[in-house]
Amino acid sequence: MTASHNSFFTSDEETRLKQPHVGRTVDRSLVSRFLEPFWHATAEVVPAYVAPNAITLAGLVLVALSFALMLTANPSFSQPVPKAIYIYSVAAIFAFQTLDAVDGKQARRTKSSSALGNWFDHAADVVSVQLAMAAAGGAIGLGAGKTMLFLLGSVIVNNYVAHWETRHTGTLYMGNGTSIYEAQLLMMMVHAITFFVGVEPWGQSLASALPVASSFPLSTAPLRVWVVVVGVGAVGGVGAVGSIVRVARLGPRGAVFVELFAPVILCSAGAVAVRSVDASVAPLFVFAVSLVGLHLIARQILGQLILTRPKIFDPALLPLVASATTLQFVSSTRLAAVLGWANLVLAFWIMGATYLGATFGIARTLRIPILMLPPHLKAKA
Repeated sequence: MTASHNSFFTSDEETRLKQPHVGRTVDRSLVSRFLEPFWHATAEVVPAYVAPNAITLAGLVLVALSFALMLTANPSFSQPVPKAIYIYSVAAIFAFQTLDAVDGKQARRTKSSSALGNWFDHAADVVSVQLAMAAAGGAIGLGAGKTMLFLLGSVIVNNYVAHWETRHTGTLYMGNGTSIYEAQLLMMMVHAITFFVGVEPWGQSLASALPVASSFPLSTAPLRVWVVVVGVGAVGGVGAVGSIVRVARLGPRGAVFVELFAPVILCSAGAVAVRSVDASVAPLFVFAVSLVGLHLIARQILGQLILTRPKIFDPALLPLVASATTLQFVSSTRLAAVLGWANLVLAFWIMGATYLGATFGIARTLRIPILMLPPHLKAKA
């Protein structure tokens, strides 16, 4: 690979970015079929001069604000918050869902589809789902410990595997357990239910809420745990298995399955770290895992555009793995807090450098604005 004026991509990668990228999507989501007429009608009223990426960013900002409100009002992610936050969260997720469906239609309408739009759309999706899932966890009083780690880790693995499949098959499958639309519907339902009944009912056991299920395994587990394990873990797991099977059907794939180790290593190191520290320190490692996971997913998405294979062991995993190992031999709460904060800050920097670097790097390479239509298209609009 040769050096480039672009600090994020090499010259070879820039060349590949400039080549046409034709992606295929198989949408089996019942939610999208039901809402498609509404999305189409909404797209029709969007002014032709509005850039698709601006639509995508608007939706992401709404969801980010939902997370910020939940974090501010409920730092422990285990307490009730003002009911207005639940209402806003439902509205924000629905708005993002709508805008996420409209941006692609706007790109085709304005003939402004590009690798930048492809990247921007998928990047906003994975970031918004992480933020929205964390806020939904707060809505049911999940806390920011082991169960929140399982929730966010499941989402990371799901998104990673979905984009890993897309990179190797050229097709993005939706509606088989990995669809963002079903996940958004689940999150809106969680906020709406909490608005009406409060946080406390989520803490009662499945057997108490549904006596007929008293013979079920783990029937004494709280409802909030069942929502996470069944609604996210199990359903998402079906989607992940489907992705792996479809890649396997293509025949011998060499080391491609080894690439799946990265999110497993990440979540395992996070689990070890969270189990080893005080409850007050655990959230630092939980959200560090979330941020590094976003970085790993971003590398998979970029791999589709620049035709490269992500590292089997990404260097971004090293701080968390080293910290988890260190915590097995020391019991100092102060050291655990220092390691937690160090991991969180470093993970935030890595994630930000990846997403911002890729966004500005693609825009520079293709010489197109990020949040505006290119001049020749804007003139036509």
